[in-house]
Amino acid sequence: MISSASRSLLRSRPLASAFQAVSASPATTTTASSRFSLPWLQQLRSIFIQTSDTPNPESLKFVPTGMAVLESEDGNGFYVTKNDQATEIARSPLCKDLFGIDHVKAVYLGGDFVTVTKYAEGKWKFLRPQIFDVIMTWADGGKPALQDKPEITDTTILDDD
Repeated sequence: MISSASRSLLRSRPLASAFQAVSASPATTTTASSRFSLPWLQQLRSIFIQTSDTPNPESLKFVPTGMAVLESEDGNGFYVTKNDQATEIARSPLCKDLFGIDHVKAVYLGGDFVTVTKYAEGKWKFLRPQIFDVIMTWADGGKPALQDKPEITDTTILDDD
């Protein structure tokens, strides 16, 4: 819905200058005749995640393009299930966040992919957007997918507590 002030501004100015006056966004588009801002063309995330099926219908492979998930010198991945020890899960902030999603059973981190296995009652159409969000948030955060030691936070329960 365009306000009456915006409508009058659009009528009284050339198109490019009208967008410059209305918009306060840093996103810009260049045309042959002028340069003007478009607030709805802001880039929100800079990662693209492809999915591919696996032989197991309860597992789905997520491949974030242009970035390594696990940088391992020996080429082995990292596999963890929801029933593993909490200290093993805590080694991976990504896995820990993925297990926060209902119906996630296991996670496998590879060099350039993340494979998530769900429980049979989970539905991919509901899980997939949540998994995308967790992977994108992890990628934007800059933390490694796997650490040598579990991540210690102020809420971590230690053995000597």
